[in-house]
Amino acid sequence: MNLSLDYYVQALQERASQDNLRSLRASRPLPYGQIELSGKELVNFASNDYLGLSQDLTLIARANEYAQRYGVGSGSSRLLSGNLQVFEKIENKLARLKGTEAALILPTGFQANSSVIPAIVDKKSVARQIGLFIEVWLRGFYSVLHVGSVLPTMIFVTWKNA
Repeated sequence: MNLSLDYYVQALQERASQDNLRSLRASRPLPYGQIELSGKELVNFASNDYLGLSQDLTLIARANEYAQRYGVGSGSSRLLSGNLQVFEKIENKLARLKGTEAALILPTGFQANSSVIPAIVDKKSVARQIGLFIEVWLRGFYSVLHVGSVLPTMIFVTWKNA
């Protein structure tokens, strides 16, 4: 299909006329999971920062300390380039706090979903029951869970809720 630039311009104009054209808006993070958007202070229900930790002064100071000590950015996968001792220490501390054998820090929710779900669900598993629990519990993140679970080792089943 060869679509011209005019097609896209027309499609964007149509969306704008239906008040259905999305665009980025400037916002400013505030403490306690809130933001300032268009001059209003709002609770940010669309954020992963629902605990407001991104604005916690203690965590900001600790992040600065770690950035000075270890630099910024991962540089590579821990599996490929080696595991920094700091990650091992944090994971061990988390495991102790949770009373588990081990813990694993993953950088994003997507990474957690695309790593953990395939590890516990395969073609022989009862994926529908697990999927229903996940869908009900994290309805807002359902599409991320779906993308994270569509891997070669899995069959993902969708169904309509009653």
